[in-house]
This record gives sequence, structure tokens and C-alpha cells, in this order.
Amino acid sequence: MLDKLTSALTRRRVLIGLGTACTAAAAAPDMALSEISENPDLIALGNAMPAALQAYLDANDTVANLVAQWSPHWPKPTPELQWYGMGGKTYRGIDGREIEMPWGVLGHTNVPNLGTPEIFTADWERHEAEAVRLSATKSQRGLKSARFWAERNKAVIAPARDFWAEVDRITDASGIEAAQAAKADAVQGLHDLVEATMAAQETSIAGVVIKAQALTAWGRVEWMHKVSQMVNSRSQGISQVDWACELAQSIMRQGGAL
Repeated sequence: MLDKLTSALTRRRVLIGLGTACTAAAAAPDMALSEISENPDLIALGNAMPAALQAYLDANDTVANLVAQWSPHWPKPTPELQWYGMGGKTYRGIDGREIEMPWGVLGHTNVPNLGTPEIFTADWERHEAEAVRLSATKSQRGLKSARFWAERNKAVIAPARDFWAEVDRITDASGIEAAQAAKADAVQGLHDLVEATMAAQETSIAGVVIKAQALTAWGRVEWMHKVSQMVNSRSQGISQVDWACELAQSIMRQGGAL
């Protein structure tokens, strides 16, 4: 009973504190952000946020437009290009995402691993050499199989070369790699800005708003980039998983609970 009462009083105190802070901020509606008694570094970070977000949105739109324009021209492999050994390449679209093909058992779709001209050439030469060796033996056991795979892989070299040449041609013509690199840079820039914002110490309710706006901006980033950033980030700052906690602590500090 006492714990519930204490908790209720704490929440009431926080609400009162935030209400007082908001009232003070509203008392001067025409005051410029730079004139508010707030950490100047945090204000500068907040001012930089719209441009960083727009840079990401523009880069994201560029990539999306290129994908929409060039995906219909992306080559489709034939089943003979599927490779079950080591060293193949996963079939991906121009956007880098895996593409399923209906080559599985009973027509089930799967993402195929595709052989390259180099792989098929090496395997042809290996089986051809094995066929020559076996043809000189008395039993010639395995000769038929070796010849079959030698001929099969030799026949696929040219189709594989044509397929991957078309992949390279469309990749170069579309400019997708440069666009994706620009998008990755924009994601990194926005991430670093949000990270710095969440790490900065606020001194007023204005700082809390800036941090909330930063999280809102990061919320517009595609989830795959958030995950990639979380996994690959070498930053020593506040991790993404702690950003929401930092905002909560800022709210509690300005409400007088911390």
C-alpha cells in the first residue's frame, strides 16, 4: 500500500514539474530557440537534425526510384545456373535483397545459390581430368558420371557468363552502387547526430523536446539499417538500445524525479 502511494506521489510530482516547465516555455512563445536557457550544444544538434533527416529521406528516395526503374530489367537465372557447392553467389535483386525462385522440391520457392563462369569452368576442368584418368583404368568405373558432369558444366559456362555480365551491366548503368553508398552515409550521419543528441545533457524541457524529435527522426529510418547500424557500429557513445531510456531519464530529470 505504501509503495503504491509513493509511486503515485512520484508520478504526480513529475507531472507537476513538467507542467511548470512547459508553462515557463509557453510564457515566451516568440522567443528564439537559441535564447532559451538550454545547453547550446544540444540546441545546435537539434538545429542540425532536419537537414540530416532530409538527407536520409532524399537518399532513400533516390535508391527506391532506381530500384523501381531497373528491377523490371534485372536478369532472371535459369535452373541450370544453380550451384550446390561452395563459392556460389546468392541470387539478389538490384536492391541487394534475396530473390526466391520456384526451383524447390514440389515447386516450393527458395533463394538459389548461383554458379559463376569461373566456378563452372573449374568444375568442368576437374571432371574432364577425372574422365581422362578413369578412361585409362581397366574398370573405367565412374567414367560415365565424370563425362556427364564435365559436359554439363562446360555447357553452362557461356550462359553463366552472359547472366553475370548482364547483372554487371545493369548495376553500372543504374548507378545503384553510388546511390546506396550515399544512402549509407546519410544513415551514418543521422545516427551519429541522434547519438550525440541523446548523450547531451539537457537543462530544460526544450532539451527533452529536442531529444524526442531526434528519436522521431531516427524512427523514420528503415529497420534493416537500424539493425545494421546496431550490429556494425564502432561508436563508443550511447547505444541505440539505450536511447529511449535516456529520453525517459531526461523527462524524469525535468520533472524533478531525478
